[in-house]
Amino acid sequence: MTEHLDRGEQQDRLIDLVHDLGSVEERTALERAIGSDPELVDELRFLREARAALSIAPSVDVDRIVAAVPAPTARRAGARRARSWQWAAALATVALGGISLAIVERSFTGQRDGDLGRGVAETTVVAVSDAPLPVSFGQGLADFDDEELDVLFDQLERFDGLPSLDPAPRSGLADAVGGGD
Repeated sequence: MTEHLDRGEQQDRLIDLVHDLGSVEERTALERAIGSDPELVDELRFLREARAALSIAPSVDVDRIVAAVPAPTARRAGARRARSWQWAAALATVALGGISLAIVERSFTGQRDGDLGRGVAETTVVAVSDAPLPVSFGQGLADFDDEELDVLFDQLERFDGLPSLDPAPRSGLADAVGGGD
Protein backbone atom coordinates (compact mmCIF):
# COMPACT_ATOMS: atom_id res chain seq x y z
CA MET A 1 0.00 0.00 0.00
CA THR A 2 2.83 2.45 0.81
CA GLU A 3 4.46 1.86 -2.58
CA HIS A 4 1.52 3.57 -4.25
CA LEU A 5 1.77 6.77 -2.19
CA ASP A 6 2.97 9.89 -3.96
CA ARG A 7 5.76 12.04 -2.51
CA GLY A 8 3.39 14.34 -0.57
CA GLU A 9 1.63 11.42 1.07
CA GLN A 10 4.97 9.83 1.94
CA GLN A 11 6.07 13.12 3.51
CA ASP A 12 2.84 13.27 5.51
CA ARG A 13 3.46 9.75 6.85
CA LEU A 14 7.00 10.53 8.10
CA ILE A 15 5.55 11.43 11.49
CA ASP A 16 4.15 7.87 11.70
CA LEU A 17 7.70 6.55 11.41
CA VAL A 18 9.00 8.96 14.04
CA HIS A 19 6.34 7.92 16.56
CA ASP A 20 6.36 4.22 15.59
CA LEU A 21 2.70 4.29 14.52
CA GLY A 22 1.21 1.58 12.33
CA SER A 23 2.22 -2.02 11.93
CA VAL A 24 5.83 -3.15 11.50
CA GLU A 25 5.11 -4.13 7.90
CA GLU A 26 3.68 -0.69 7.06
CA ARG A 27 6.64 1.12 8.65
CA THR A 28 9.14 -1.10 6.82
CA ALA A 29 7.38 -0.58 3.49
CA LEU A 30 7.28 3.18 4.06
CA GLU A 31 11.00 3.32 4.91
CA ARG A 32 11.74 1.33 1.72
CA ALA A 33 9.54 3.71 -0.33
CA ILE A 34 11.20 6.91 0.97
CA GLY A 35 14.72 5.40 0.80
CA SER A 36 15.04 6.43 -2.84
CA ASP A 37 14.34 10.13 -2.06
CA PRO A 38 17.30 11.79 -0.27
CA GLU A 39 15.22 14.81 0.77
CA LEU A 40 12.66 12.62 2.56
CA VAL A 41 15.50 10.63 4.21
CA ASP A 42 17.00 13.91 5.48
CA GLU A 43 13.62 15.11 6.72
CA LEU A 44 13.02 11.80 8.55
CA ARG A 45 16.46 12.08 10.17
CA PHE A 46 15.70 15.69 11.23
CA LEU A 47 12.33 14.70 12.73
CA ARG A 48 13.91 11.87 14.71
CA GLU A 49 16.67 14.17 16.02
CA ALA A 50 14.10 16.81 17.00
CA ARG A 51 12.04 14.21 18.87
CA ALA A 52 15.16 13.01 20.70
CA ALA A 53 16.06 16.60 21.64
CA LEU A 54 12.55 17.25 22.95
CA SER A 55 12.62 14.11 25.07
CA ILE A 56 15.43 15.53 27.22
CA ALA A 57 13.68 18.90 27.66
CA PRO A 58 11.92 19.46 30.98
CA SER A 59 8.28 18.51 30.90
CA VAL A 60 5.51 20.87 31.82
CA ASP A 61 3.22 19.79 34.63
CA VAL A 62 -0.07 20.93 33.14
CA ASP A 63 -2.18 19.50 35.95
CA ARG A 64 -0.25 21.51 38.57
CA ILE A 65 -0.62 24.72 36.52
CA VAL A 66 -4.35 24.19 36.00
CA ALA A 67 -4.83 23.50 39.71
CA ALA A 68 -3.06 26.79 40.57
CA VAL A 69 -5.38 28.90 38.39
CA PRO A 70 -8.39 30.03 40.43
CA ALA A 71 -11.71 28.99 38.96
CA PRO A 72 -14.01 31.89 38.07
CA THR A 73 -16.83 32.28 40.48
CA ALA A 74 -20.38 32.60 39.25
CA ARG A 75 -20.63 36.05 40.82
CA ARG A 76 -17.55 37.40 38.99
CA ALA A 77 -18.61 35.95 35.64
CA GLY A 78 -22.18 37.22 36.08
CA ALA A 79 -21.01 40.68 37.11
CA ARG A 80 -18.74 40.90 34.08
CA ARG A 81 -21.59 39.84 31.78
CA ALA A 82 -23.99 42.33 33.38
CA ARG A 83 -21.42 45.11 33.08
CA SER A 84 -21.04 44.46 29.34
CA TRP A 85 -24.82 44.63 28.89
CA GLN A 86 -24.91 47.89 30.82
CA TRP A 87 -22.31 49.41 28.51
CA ALA A 88 -24.19 48.20 25.44
CA ALA A 89 -27.46 49.65 26.76
CA ALA A 90 -25.80 52.98 27.59
CA LEU A 91 -24.26 53.19 24.14
CA ALA A 92 -27.59 52.40 22.47
CA THR A 93 -29.35 55.04 24.61
CA VAL A 94 -26.81 57.71 23.70
CA ALA A 95 -27.03 56.83 20.01
CA LEU A 96 -30.84 56.89 19.98
CA GLY A 97 -30.87 60.15 21.93
CA GLY A 98 -28.50 61.78 19.47
CA ILE A 99 -30.54 60.64 16.50
CA SER A 100 -33.75 61.88 18.13
CA LEU A 101 -32.23 65.28 18.85
CA ALA A 102 -31.04 65.60 15.25
CA ILE A 103 -34.53 64.79 13.95
CA VAL A 104 -36.26 67.21 16.31
CA GLU A 105 -33.75 69.97 15.54
CA ARG A 106 -34.26 69.42 11.83
CA SER A 107 -38.04 69.64 12.37
CA PHE A 108 -37.77 72.96 14.19
CA THR A 109 -35.35 74.54 11.74
CA GLY A 110 -37.23 73.32 8.67
CA GLN A 111 -34.21 71.63 7.14
CA ARG A 112 -34.70 68.80 4.64
CA ASP A 113 -32.57 65.69 4.13
CA GLY A 114 -30.11 67.44 1.81
CA ASP A 115 -29.61 70.31 4.26
CA LEU A 116 -28.33 68.29 7.22
CA GLY A 117 -24.70 69.35 6.76
CA ARG A 118 -25.42 73.06 6.56
CA GLY A 119 -25.39 75.14 9.71
CA VAL A 120 -26.58 78.46 8.24
CA ALA A 121 -29.44 79.00 5.82
CA GLU A 122 -28.47 80.42 2.45
CA THR A 123 -31.37 82.88 2.36
CA THR A 124 -32.90 85.02 5.06
CA VAL A 125 -36.66 84.80 5.56
CA VAL A 126 -38.41 87.80 7.04
CA ALA A 127 -41.87 87.26 8.53
CA VAL A 128 -44.28 89.90 7.24
CA SER A 129 -47.24 88.93 9.32
CA ASP A 130 -47.55 89.10 13.09
CA ALA A 131 -48.95 85.55 13.24
CA PRO A 132 -46.56 83.04 14.84
CA LEU A 133 -44.97 80.48 12.55
CA PRO A 134 -46.44 77.00 13.00
CA VAL A 135 -44.27 74.29 14.48
CA SER A 136 -44.68 71.05 12.55
CA PHE A 137 -43.85 67.61 13.84
CA GLY A 138 -45.62 65.94 10.92
CA GLN A 139 -42.66 65.71 8.56
CA GLY A 140 -44.68 66.66 5.47
CA LEU A 141 -48.23 65.92 6.65
CA ALA A 142 -49.05 69.60 6.16
CA ASP A 143 -48.76 69.00 2.41
CA PHE A 144 -51.96 66.85 2.42
CA ASP A 145 -55.42 68.37 2.06
CA ASP A 146 -58.29 67.35 4.36
CA GLU A 147 -59.59 64.60 2.09
CA GLU A 148 -56.16 62.97 1.73
CA LEU A 149 -55.62 63.12 5.50
CA ASP A 150 -59.00 61.44 6.12
CA VAL A 151 -58.06 58.61 3.74
CA LEU A 152 -54.64 58.25 5.37
CA PHE A 153 -56.07 58.12 8.90
CA ASP A 154 -58.75 55.60 7.84
CA GLN A 155 -56.04 53.35 6.40
CA LEU A 156 -53.97 53.68 9.59
CA GLU A 157 -56.94 52.71 11.74
CA ARG A 158 -57.52 49.56 9.65
CA PHE A 159 -53.83 48.65 9.61
CA ASP A 160 -53.07 45.55 11.67
CA GLY A 161 -49.33 45.67 12.38
CA LEU A 162 -49.30 42.53 14.52
CA PRO A 163 -51.11 39.26 13.95
CA SER A 164 -54.11 38.57 16.10
CA LEU A 165 -53.60 36.60 19.31
CA ASP A 166 -56.89 34.77 18.79
CA PRO A 167 -56.61 31.61 16.75
CA ALA A 168 -58.15 31.80 13.32
CA PRO A 169 -61.34 29.71 12.97
CA ARG A 170 -60.93 26.58 10.89
CA SER A 171 -64.22 26.03 9.20
CA GLY A 172 -64.84 22.64 7.71
CA LEU A 173 -61.86 20.88 9.30
CA ALA A 174 -63.90 19.05 11.90
CA ASP A 175 -66.53 18.13 9.31
CA ALA A 176 -63.88 16.74 6.94
CA VAL A 177 -62.48 14.47 9.64
CA GLY A 178 -65.93 13.39 10.80
CA GLY A 179 -65.89 14.90 14.27
CA GLY A 180 -68.12 17.92 13.67
CA ASP A 181 -71.06 16.80 15.84
